[in-house]
Amino acid sequence: MFRKTVDEVRSRRTAPKVARLNDQFCRLRSNFQESYYDPAKIRIVEGRISIPAPITLQVLRESDRPTLKEMFRKLRPPQTNVLIGEYDAELLDQGGRLSNLLTGYVFGLHGSWIGKAFAPLSKTVGIGYNCFESDGTVVRKLCMDTSIEASKLDNGLSLVIRYQAKNGGLISRLFGEIRQITPNLMLGIGVYPTFSHRRKIPFVLSGPCRPYQYPYGHDGQAGQKPLSIVREIAV
Repeated sequence: MFRKTVDEVRSRRTAPKVARLNDQFCRLRSNFQESYYDPAKIRIVEGRISIPAPITLQVLRESDRPTLKEMFRKLRPPQTNVLIGEYDAELLDQGGRLSNLLTGYVFGLHGSWIGKAFAPLSKTVGIGYNCFESDGTVVRKLCMDTSIEASKLDNGLSLVIRYQAKNGGLISRLFGEIRQITPNLMLGIGVYPTFSHRRKIPFVLSGPCRPYQYPYGHDGQAGQKPLSIVREIAV
């Protein structure tokens, strides 16, 4: 009887502490899940890599290449059916001053690279093109196909960009992947296969800033639907 009374007293004393600990654990777990899954609130520390939150355009500009790659790994693909229009584009850190200069030179062969454009053909497939500025004129070229599919960079899903079907030469070997930070901000990784490895090129897209310019991005075949109909299909 005495033993039972002691156990009851201990239970009454420890129960509130256990309840408080359980509440703290639930809050911590909730905060961790929120910061892990919400792209705008990522807080991750792996080794020396610390990803700030929220991720803004300025944060991306100031982040180094390893941090950008880690950010990309934690993001999710955008919805293809809401990507309509021209987005401003910027190259981010490529791993050092020399790499930045060389990458900027290659991307500037067609003029200053200033954007990418997207238009949906379905909920998971779309088309697009790149925007360059040359002598004060915007040039739209390097058409591309887009689709939501398994990433070649990790185990997630990405909006994958391919150039092979609409371009020849070295450009046909280039592909890219895009993931969304916010509805108006996306982080991309361009991949250019070289003789020894695949060079990964971080870039950022923000917008849309301008309407999609039909018929750029289309393959010119008969029966291709105008953008107004494409938009209705995608919704």
